[in-house]
Amino acid sequence: MGKVLLATFCITFVVIACEGKCVIPSVGLPVDKKAISGKWYGQEIYGPPKVGDGTCFLTQWSVTDDDKLDVLDSWKDKRGKWQSLDCPELKSESKDGVTSYTFKIREESVTFWFLLLNHHSMAAYSCDEKTQTANVYIMSREQPRDNVRVKEVVEHVGKMVAIPEDRHVIDQASC
Repeated sequence: MGKVLLATFCITFVVIACEGKCVIPSVGLPVDKKAISGKWYGQEIYGPPKVGDGTCFLTQWSVTDDDKLDVLDSWKDKRGKWQSLDCPELKSESKDGVTSYTFKIREESVTFWFLLLNHHSMAAYSCDEKTQTANVYIMSREQPRDNVRVKEVVEHVGKMVAIPEDRHVIDQASC
């Protein structure tokens, strides 16, 4: 089975919401920053997308010289032109075995928890503390959609957090 990472990052991850409010998950995996580096393709986003409209979404993860994550979110706008936004890590925290990462998305600080992570798949839950908006991002290393893997990841995440009803399926084949 492919790897799955649940994270809250600049936009292509899994975010969780409960009745419109953020809920701190009981799981938050520490991330091997070198292993997460590289391109990740958005497969599904739950909740209102932080960038773009939930179509043609991908992220490029890298590690900065000061050992922080940097995420470059890219998406196609309504005219079909690619747009990008740099989302640097502001901080990471670990409390009671739960690790969270806070990223700057535009002028907001958004906290992410990686719920599942392996070399093929990622799932993340995010919370915008200002608006109390949660998201879940499902990403994969491969551009083509693997419906079986995505379903397994969503089921796994659903056991840990309430998944927002606002579902955006990303058809990477049309990108």
